Amino acid sequence: MVFGEKILAIDPTSAAILAAALLICFFGFHLFSFSIRIIGFLLGTGTGYTLSGWLPAVAQKPFPPFWDPWVIVGMTLFFGILGIALIKTALKAALFVGGFLSGLLVFTLITGPSLDEAQVYGVYWLVKQISIWSILAGVLFGAAFVFFEKGFIVLYTAAAGAYVAAIQLHADSLLFVFMLVTGMVVQFWLSKGAYVKNLQIISPADRT
Repeated sequence: MVFGEKILAIDPTSAAILAAALLICFFGFHLFSFSIRIIGFLLGTGTGYTLSGWLPAVAQKPFPPFWDPWVIVGMTLFFGILGIALIKTALKAALFVGGFLSGLLVFTLITGPSLDEAQVYGVYWLVKQISIWSILAGVLFGAAFVFFEKGFIVLYTAAAGAYVAAIQLHADSLLFVFMLVTGMVVQFWLSKGAYVKNLQIISPADRT
């Protein structure tokens, strides 16, 4: 009953955030491919529009008045398309960096000094424990994050959605774990047979 009262007490803004979080938790894998293109296009068009205003000043020669709209439209579209292409590379790099840091941390926690003797999650402590083997573990984890994109996307979106939903519901960690596991199961079930290639979701019917 208390949990039901918490849900009823949510304001419209929190309800919208909760709905978005649940969508990400249970359908994040399918939202991923579409959303990164939108983000890349918006970032690119914003950059192109901004640069189109600076171009005459940089060239030190103003364009004829009838050129202005065409220069703005052309640069905006060009950078929008470029943004879609570049964000894939940026996300690949982010996947690798995230995996590298995870591998570095996991290896250090397993082989380093006990947590009682270390400053847990301290940057100085982590850097102090770096070795050739921990770097190798980081590289392997980074490659794994890039190679197993689907699993990482499912895990990350389910975790992010469950975390935000749990915050909006003022729930305990048990509900977070339940939503995390359920979200991952649902996403894997809905995406069975599909995989990710170059950050694009490929369905079984599209395989060649």
